[in-house]
Amino acid sequence: MLISSIRYLLSLRVVVVCLLLLMVLVFWGTVYQVEHGLWAAQQRYFASWVVLIGGFIPFPGAQLVLAVLFVSLTLAMMYRFALGWRQLGIVCVHLGLMLMLAGGWVTQRYGQESFLSLAEGEGSNLASSYRDWELSIWTDPGNVRTVTAFDAEALRPGTEFAIESLELRGTVLAYDPNCRVDPGGATDPRRHVHNAGGLQRLMSMPRNKDPQSDVPGLRISVRRGGGDPYEVLLYGGDDRPTVIGKEDQSIAFSLRRKRYPLPVFVELDDFEKAFHPNTETPKRFASAITVHV
Repeated sequence: MLISSIRYLLSLRVVVVCLLLLMVLVFWGTVYQVEHGLWAAQQRYFASWVVLIGGFIPFPGAQLVLAVLFVSLTLAMMYRFALGWRQLGIVCVHLGLMLMLAGGWVTQRYGQESFLSLAEGEGSNLASSYRDWELSIWTDPGNVRTVTAFDAEALRPGTEFAIESLELRGTVLAYDPNCRVDPGGATDPRRHVHNAGGLQRLMSMPRNKDPQSDVPGLRISVRRGGGDPYEVLLYGGDDRPTVIGKEDQSIAFSLRRKRYPLPVFVELDDFEKAFHPNTETPKRFASAITVHV
């Protein structure tokens, strides 16, 4: 059984079939993204092992096709080619293809898409996610900020969380993955909602084709020690943290894009932006940075 499987994977027909399947997937993905967006097309056709056509007909996804192609190339290197100068060119080609496929899988499996936005003179060792969000809670006892973060995907209504070091306990009242400020929404005068910008209500919106454009909202109830509960409203589009409590015992809350620590500290020294003559079309971007290891 094993020998017959190896012989089948060594066949050139497997490579041809894999290339044809990839052509079909690229075509379907291109058509699909017109209506559903690039992110949805990537997840449906290129980041999946099996695609259900029509909701029930299985079709190999790009992950499965590329895995079979990688195995076929590996077996060809082991059994078809003899090491020698005459085979050096074709061996290098196969090694390059194998490295590209393996690198793509590692990037897709373990890579983190994030960005670092800085103004001139600023520096940071934290990158922000494009699509993932988190609830961040911290105190500022001095020059050191201790931050506790909860993944927004786990913030479902009724979910409880706690930070023992702060004697803080909270409950998620509502979470909306995409919303906007509702300036004309009616408020209950008997209920005070804490928010840095004075927001009282958020309006739910349909999800965007690309989750990168979604701006979430969160409403939580928190209590510190045996004190009274606070109702906190957080909006992802507001960069200002909401602070509750006294100055010496205050706690800050923020709904922000998920942060990833970097192994270096990056500082932006200067930024230049040049335009084409007599137009507002950017011609060149240049940044001078200092990297502290």
